Amino acid sequence: MDLALAFDSENLQSDLLLDGGDLATDGGLASAVIVSLFSDARALPGDRLPDEARAPWDQVTPPQVFADRRGFWGDVIPPQSAAAVQATGKRRSTGSRLWLLRREKLTSETLLRAETYAREALAWLLEDGIARRIDVSAAAERTSWLVLTIEIWRPDGLRFEKVWNLPSGQAQGGAS
Repeated sequence: MDLALAFDSENLQSDLLLDGGDLATDGGLASAVIVSLFSDARALPGDRLPDEARAPWDQVTPPQVFADRRGFWGDVIPPQSAAAVQATGKRRSTGSRLWLLRREKLTSETLLRAETYAREALAWLLEDGIARRIDVSAAAERTSWLVLTIEIWRPDGLRFEKVWNLPSGQAQGGAS
């Protein structure tokens, strides 16, 4: 059992849940998905950071203050063995690059990037055999609202579905 997390999509933060006077626990999947999606993965070298200059200033090197590529501090020490990294050709990182979309307009390209970033963040569930399929869709429900719908199909046939409305609204969903 893992500690249960609740995601507050209005304030874009998570917190531990309480059960009476104790910390609540869950089967781990909901909390693992929250950590995977809403922790900031390190930006890749080609990623444009949200605070970087836009055209016509694209040729200008942004000041050092904008060079925060974020990322989970625990990823500095690789948890995988050298053999695992060699077999897959890549190291896992914690979190997602969804944070890069913070200042983006909700275009069809932005929605596709959101889906890609969510799939990347959840790929470890497939690799570890926790899920047999993951469906991700992103939609622009209203102005400034990116809605992610995640369906995780477990090997035993159970389906876990969660809907997040970002940046405001409440997460809804459950298992079926």
